[in-house]
Amino acid sequence: DGAFLYATSDIATVKFRLHTYDVNRLIYLTDERQQDHFKQFFRITEMLGWNVEKYHVWFGIMRFADGVFSTRKGNVIRLEELLDEGKRRAYEIVQEKNPSLPEEEKQHIAEVVGVGAIKYADLSQNRQSPIIFEWDKILSFEGNTAPYLQYSYARVQSILDKAKNLGKEATEDVVLVLQDKYERSLANYMTIFPSSVLKAAETCKPNLIADYLYDLSKKLNSFYNNCPILNQEEEILKSRAYLAKQAGEVIKQGLSLLGIQTLDRM
Repeated sequence: DGAFLYATSDIATVKFRLHTYDVNRLIYLTDERQQDHFKQFFRITEMLGWNVEKYHVWFGIMRFADGVFSTRKGNVIRLEELLDEGKRRAYEIVQEKNPSLPEEEKQHIAEVVGVGAIKYADLSQNRQSPIIFEWDKILSFEGNTAPYLQYSYARVQSILDKAKNLGKEATEDVVLVLQDKYERSLANYMTIFPSSVLKAAETCKPNLIADYLYDLSKKLNSFYNNCPILNQEEEILKSRAYLAKQAGEVIKQGLSLLGIQTLDRM
């Protein structure tokens, strides 16, 4: 009679993708309530002989601190409204911290920080856990948040600018001198960035990248606190500045993989 179910639409879509695009992996992204549907759907495709790799990436439901988003209850925030609110709140923080910045720059910082905070609040969570959405938490400059990571990157750029003004720029030909345990800890941790990204891709868990970046930023701040940069002899200054520069580049690249921008100053 022409009637169809979600499953029949999904089956037809698999057939189309296999024949049209010759795919070797299919990833389906939904919330946790669709798990049974995809178990049944995947079994049907196996019975049809379509043995392409299929992966259901399910995620927990996002909630307010006082309950679940619900269309029927009317407590749903539209994405456009969510992003606008994030930018508005971020602007208030920028205005408080750096009121002397040009207005255009304050607006740009607010957009990058506000949108980044929302993305990171989602992607930094174990996707199979419920997400509690709290503005004060996601916009904090402390803890595992986008603003904390973005500030860590901006702090690196500030130090590099000061080193450059001293005529001691961190160039590629610098010889690293890793005498302190904090220097070695930071340098060693940067070497596992590629494997962290690979594991995140294989498991479809972007929070593994977020966890890595947060740990890296903590190591970077420990390095700052224990290994002065600008008031050192030239060899040590250049070495430490270059180490900080590379850590900043890893933070920038990692955030980029999460769709989040960085700023040279905040």
